[in-house]
Amino acid sequence: MGEFDTDPDATEVHDAASGASPPEENPDKIGRYRVVGKLGQGGFGQVYLAHDDDLDRPVAIKVPRPGRILRPEDIEKYLNEARIVARLDHAHIVPVYDVGRTADGLCFVVSKFIKGIDLAARIDQGPIPHREASELTAVIAEALHFAHSRGVIHRDVKPANILLDAAGRAILADFGLALREEDFGRGAKRSGTPAYMSPEQARGEGHRVDGRSDLFSLGVVFYEMLTGRRPFRGSDTREVLERIAKSDAQPPRQLNDTIPRELERICLRALQRHASERYTTGRDLAEDLRGYLQGPDQLSVTVPAVELPSQDEKDTPAPEDSFTIEAVPSEGRGKPGSDSDQIRVVPKGLRSFDEHDAEFFLELLPGPRDRSGLPDSLRFWKTRIDSPDADKTFRVGLIYGPSGCGKSSMVKAGLLPRLARHVRAVYVEATAEGTELQLSRGVFKLCPDLPKSLGLPEALAAIRRGAGLKPGQKLLLILDQSEQWLFARRGERDSKLVDALRQCDGGRVQAIVMVRDDFWMAATRLMKELEIPLREGENSAAVDLFDTLHARKVLAAFGRAYGILPERAAQDSAEQRSFLDQAVADLAEAGKVVPVRLALFAEMVKGRPWSPATLAVVGGAQGVGVTFLDQTFASPSAPPEPKIHQNAARGVLKMLLPDEGSDIRGRRRSEAELKDTSGYAGRPRDFEDLMRILDLELRLITPADLDSGLEEGAADGKPVAERSYQFTHDYLVPSLRDWLTRKQRETRRGRAELRLAEYAAIWNAKPDNQRLPPLFQWMSIRLLTRPKDWTVPERKMLRRAGRVHGVRLLGLLPIQLGLISLAAYVGYGYVRSVSLVESLKSARMDDTPDIIRQMAPYRYWVNSLLRDWEFKLGSGAPDEQYRKVRDQTLISMALLPDHPEELKACVSYLYFSNPEDLGVWVECLRPHRDQLIPEFWATVEDPATSS
Repeated sequence: MGEFDTDPDATEVHDAASGASPPEENPDKIGRYRVVGKLGQGGFGQVYLAHDDDLDRPVAIKVPRPGRILRPEDIEKYLNEARIVARLDHAHIVPVYDVGRTADGLCFVVSKFIKGIDLAARIDQGPIPHREASELTAVIAEALHFAHSRGVIHRDVKPANILLDAAGRAILADFGLALREEDFGRGAKRSGTPAYMSPEQARGEGHRVDGRSDLFSLGVVFYEMLTGRRPFRGSDTREVLERIAKSDAQPPRQLNDTIPRELERICLRALQRHASERYTTGRDLAEDLRGYLQGPDQLSVTVPAVELPSQDEKDTPAPEDSFTIEAVPSEGRGKPGSDSDQIRVVPKGLRSFDEHDAEFFLELLPGPRDRSGLPDSLRFWKTRIDSPDADKTFRVGLIYGPSGCGKSSMVKAGLLPRLARHVRAVYVEATAEGTELQLSRGVFKLCPDLPKSLGLPEALAAIRRGAGLKPGQKLLLILDQSEQWLFARRGERDSKLVDALRQCDGGRVQAIVMVRDDFWMAATRLMKELEIPLREGENSAAVDLFDTLHARKVLAAFGRAYGILPERAAQDSAEQRSFLDQAVADLAEAGKVVPVRLALFAEMVKGRPWSPATLAVVGGAQGVGVTFLDQTFASPSAPPEPKIHQNAARGVLKMLLPDEGSDIRGRRRSEAELKDTSGYAGRPRDFEDLMRILDLELRLITPADLDSGLEEGAADGKPVAERSYQFTHDYLVPSLRDWLTRKQRETRRGRAELRLAEYAAIWNAKPDNQRLPPLFQWMSIRLLTRPKDWTVPERKMLRRAGRVHGVRLLGLLPIQLGLISLAAYVGYGYVRSVSLVESLKSARMDDTPDIIRQMAPYRYWVNSLLRDWEFKLGSGAPDEQYRKVRDQTLISMALLPDHPEELKACVSYLYFSNPEDLGVWVECLRPHRDQLIPEFWATVEDPATSS
């Protein structure tokens, strides 16, 4: 069989019309070749079986359709491409013998005739054994690598273009769409067969197509051989292309669990949506497949263990801030790609993973894997640390990423346990004070032969020169949470730590600095001080947040670990799948999910069924955040330390909240401001404990790197030279605002502060006098709130309201003197009314008649306040039902003298009241005895008539 298309999706997609013409009779000859018959046809042209009488051999001739090649320059370009393909002398690429032109001016390409079938027909015959599929894919990958190395991209790899000769050898055919790399983007916008296109082809990004695009298409072919179906399907071409461009392939083992994990890994890496995450070359893909074919013994990977010092070996005052690590072989660890090993994830909530979690931790990391199961993000660092050659490594590296992205876990559970035996590591969590001391202790513990009189820079210099460690060994320093040190040392040039890091040479001494991305500029300045240029992909790399697809996988893994979801994904119910989808969508911000937030969410809902109903009950991700804050600070089971600092924490968090209506964590506050609002101005140790809890333990706030020198959100807008803090993430704002608001509603001052914030937001959005608080509301706010707590917008609104009310009062001065007594009465009446209503809220039942009698002169204000109280009852929590009934009873009793319609409600509450409260009810209802006595007698005589 020659080069022809039997695939139902074989129509080639172009921007121009295909130019298909009605069927024609086969020509007798094409050039010097005698036509025997037609082998097939596709969207691009027709393929004939012919005989070369001069050389006495069969050949296949491809002739493009007339509508495909119209201009002379098109013909010349096509022939040039054919000449390029003719140079591809490879055993698994169909050779091109000749090119030429027909009598009517059309061009043609002559290639070897392959007698056999194509892969599409072989797939139709039935399942292909895994080893056969792997061997075939490896052969084609090597052929593609050969073509790519010579500047030729196939662009249409599919089963119909992979021929199997009589001996079963795979041969890649039909380079009719191939273009030289320098010609990308100049031809058709989109070419290829839809179901086998790469994402960049599906998006019409011809300028981005390269050899990795062919490897994606080959991955689709491999997937089809393994599972019997294509990974991307749809009702029409548009839907297929959209799925290729925007979705990930379903893991093959979900369709056929007999597929080895290693083959699934290889296949999914070839099918990565981002070209940078696929195999770089066809040779890399072929080598992984050859490794599988050589047998599982070739895939075994030693997972090193980590030795931590015992508790009594750790130095105070920071026993857990640093430790040394030595990689040693671990027995009995599972091998990546093994089908028999069932790795179970152990969730840890807000705590980072460590060396004890090394066995399963790789399952939580995104990205493609190598043969050992190591993700690219880890392999990048491991290869550059394990290498003893200073020219192939780095002196000081930088790992950066958002707070909560998993930097610490990646290093402690992913990287350190897997380093080579000759790498000796010292891990330190940097602090504002004592980072150098921790490093020194770790280094001297690892190298006890060093003179104890040496400082840290001198000790590292000695190690660099060959002392302290055995020949061939390397010292690796890990500085985690370096923003703490950078934050405290901002602007300082002289530092022992900087002097120490200067001793890193990459071969004998090496260091990694880990920092939040907020401190990128500070880290850049540090590297500049070390005279080390930062180069992405060489000595620096980011740890990104999870995309939604990977976040769903991790959340499902947590659910299985908690025993909430079934062991196998295929057994998940529709409700559980819906829960996972909705939860991830709720947790995502701009398509990304913070890993630590995902872990916290799973921790908070692990005791409930995972269904959409649970999400509705807990209030989604925001509701879970509020629950977490309650359990951390306010619940009876809250940890002692955060509970002690509850009020101070509330003040700090409230000060950091952005203005009403904004959910962006923009506001920064100085340390002095936060210390003052927390009430710890004279208690520095308590304030330090509070900030440690909020920053390092709960990850609610973070130091702010003020590179601009101007404090955002500062009250006076002046440059700030002291430390400042802000919220860690935008997603915290709604939950914190909700939690703080609930707490504020519990006090008069809190309610006044909420009214102030509401009026300030309304007025600042549109500064109109009609939007200012009324006089008495303004007076109430001024009396109940503290000026030092006012924000800039609140202060601005109150000043304007004061001026407006002052002008109005001055304008009424002629009559004001006559009304001054009335004003005093009104002011007193309002304040007295507020006092009486507040007294009623906390009164015993016996005291209510007396309080209600005292309300009589102030009904104008009392009734309004009672209605406000009644309205707010509707927003309370469901577990406050008893309190709601009691409060509604008091409201109805207090309104009854002015609102007879409340009588029916009072009677209904009477039937369920305590017997000891009967006297109170008699006094309350006595004015309505003429109406009630007949009704009560009717109830006594016939209880069925009772409402």
